[in-house]
This record gives sequence, structure tokens and C-alpha cells, in this order.
Amino acid sequence: MNRLRSWSVARRLTAVAVISGLTMAILGAVAISGINDLRASSDEQNKMGAATGMVQSLDHVAQSIASDAYLAASLEDPSGVPDQLQAHIGELQGVMDGLEGMNLSSSKLELSEEDSAAFQKGFEDFITQASAFVQAALTDQAAARRQLDEIQKSAEQLDGVIDAAVDSVRTATDAYNADQDGVRNRVLWTTIVTGVLGLLLMVTLIALIARSIVGPLRRSVAVLTAFAGGDLSQRADETSAAELGELEHALNQSIDSVAGIVTAVQGSADAVAAASEELSASSQQIAAGAEETSVQAGVVAGAADEVSRNVQTVAAGADEMGASIREIAASANDAARVATEAVTIVERTNET
Repeated sequence: MNRLRSWSVARRLTAVAVISGLTMAILGAVAISGINDLRASSDEQNKMGAATGMVQSLDHVAQSIASDAYLAASLEDPSGVPDQLQAHIGELQGVMDGLEGMNLSSSKLELSEEDSAAFQKGFEDFITQASAFVQAALTDQAAARRQLDEIQKSAEQLDGVIDAAVDSVRTATDAYNADQDGVRNRVLWTTIVTGVLGLLLMVTLIALIARSIVGPLRRSVAVLTAFAGGDLSQRADETSAAELGELEHALNQSIDSVAGIVTAVQGSADAVAAASEELSASSQQIAAGAEETSVQAGVVAGAADEVSRNVQTVAAGADEMGASIREIAASANDAARVATEAVTIVERTNET
């Protein structure tokens, strides 16, 4: 779990994709292997089916050869029997060559090399015996008829060999059928087990990865919720790596930044409060000074009124003084005029 936390989100998702791919690849490999095994088993089964048909053809051809022997001993003119016999022998040889070309010794056919040699020798002996019998019948049918029991006995023995071969081929066919069933079961169970194990591994890995992603996200959301509610004391656990680690670190840095701003604002608010108190005290002092100034202004106003009255009194006295001065000036002018007239009179008197 701790190791998963050190992985990036992309790496975790890549791990899920890789596990899924490996599971699918294993399932594909198992399926391909099973298909190949089924195909090989089916090929062998088809080979056994063809071999069964060919062995049964051998039985049919052997009966035809035995019939040729009977015809050679019973027909009035057996001259055409040798050609017919050679045709049947050629057909039999073709079937034998076909069986030999099928390479049945590499299959599940329980037939040893000795059995194969004995099987082939049985047909060769039967062909030799039948050919000799037909040639003898061409010259002496009566003597040949006395040897029909030997041909019949050889044919029965050959039938036994053919039946044994057919049984062996059928046994091999049943074995291949069982193999196919086994392959199907193996592929089925291997696919089921691989699928279940792969699914469990994927589910476990997905659960671990989801937990490694969802856990830090939930804690970060809880911190964000507390942060939105005004709680700046919560912090995200920076235990993740890559994108989630960057998210946790960025969230803590954001909360630290906001906490610093709030602290600075609180300091400024305290300073403003102190300044407000000082301003309030200053306002009170200013108010007291204003009252004193108002009182002094009243005193000054009274003094000003008194000065105004004094000024008015002085002005009235000045007016009276001016009138007196004007009267004195007039009197002085009259005196000067009288003096001038007196001087004139004196001068006139002196001249006289």
C-alpha cells in the first residue's frame, strides 16, 4: 500500500491495464493452446475414422478375393477370374499403401510394428494362396474344390485379423474422443481458474489503487471543508507522491498563505483598534479644548463689546473735540483778522 502511494496516478492505471492485458493474454494463450490440441486431436480422430473405413474396405476386398476363388472353382469358364482377381488384388494393395501412408504408428493406435508386419503378411499370404488356388482351378476345378475349405479357413483368419485391426482403430478413436473431452475440460477449467485469478488480482489491485487515490482525496476534501468553515488549523497528510502529493502540498501551502494573511489582518486590526483608542482620546481632548475655546471666545466677545462701546465713546468725544477745534480755529481766524486790521490801522496811524 505504501509503495502504491509512491506511484503516480498514470502508473497505477497502467498497472491495472497491464494486469488486464496479461490476464487476457494468458486466457488467449490457453484458448489457442486448447484449440491447437483440439485441432491435433481432431486430425488424429479424422485419421482414425479414415483408417477405420480403409480397414473395412480391406475386409470387403478380402471377401471379393475369396469370392474370386469360389468362382474359379465353380464357373464353367473361369478364364476371366484371374483378371478379376488381379483387379481386386490391386485394389487391396492400394488400400494397404494408403494405410501405410497414414503413419498410424505415431497415433494412439495400439498396433506395434510386429502387429503391422503380421497384418500385412496375413494379407500377402492370403493373396498368394488365392492366386495359387485360382491358377490351380483353371487346370483342375475338381481338385480346387477340395481345397475350398482351406481358402475359407484363411478368409476367416483374415477376417479375425481385420476385426482386430478395426477394434484397435476404434479403440484409438475412442481414446482421441476422450482426449478431446480432456482437452475441452482442461481448457475450460484453465480458462475459469485463470479468469478467476486474473479477476481477483485485478479487483484486488483496483481496490488498492482506488483506496490509495480515494483516501488522500477524502482527507484533502475534509481539510478543504474545514478550511471553508474557517478552520485554518487542519493540514493534509503529505504522504502521497506524484499528483496527489502535489495536491496535498499545494493545499497546505494555500492554507498557510491564507493563515498568514489572516494573521497579518489581525495584526492590522489590532493596530487600527489601538489607533482608534488614541484617536478617541485625542477627540476627547479636542472636545475639551473646544469647550475651553468656546468659553474664552465668550470672554473675548464680551471684551470686544466693551471695546466697541469705548470706541464709540471715544468717537463721540472726538466728534465733540473736532467741533471745539473748529470753533477754536474760527475764533483764531477772527482774532488773526482783527490783529491784521489792527496792524493796518497802526501802520496807517504811523504814516500819518
